[in-house]
Amino acid sequence: MKSRPRLNEQEYDLIKKHRALQKECEAMGIPLKDVDHYWHKGQNFSLHVKNKVVSPEELRDGIIEAMDKHSPSYKKIPRTKSEDGHLLVIDPADIHIGKLATSFETGEDYDSQIAVKRVKKGVEGILQKSNGFNIDKILL
Repeated sequence: MKSRPRLNEQEYDLIKKHRALQKECEAMGIPLKDVDHYWHKGQNFSLHVKNKVVSPEELRDGIIEAMDKHSPSYKKIPRTKSEDGHLLVIDPADIHIGKLATSFETGEDYDSQIAVKRVKKGVEGILQKSNGFNIDKILL
């Protein structure tokens, strides 16, 4: 009875995976661990190689790093905050009060009530954005 030599874990894994596959991967420069499926076709192999998975965070970080290398740096411009009062000019021009349009003709309805609502919303937005200024007077 012949004795069979024992294989270490690496040798056993290599036999399981196919020795010729390792040689082909080395010749093609493909890491063996990236091969997840293959068919042996005689002299050549048809290899199915896994794509390396890149998380969205890694992709984002790589893009930001590349952009940082090309972004210019600017000196900070010192500014003094003005304590003087400001005049806020609000000019809701061309609001078309009295204009009438139907959605059938223009894609959306428009009338005097809609015009007034839009002007009010616009003025409220301007007032909200001017909060950071020291407003003394408002001119309409």
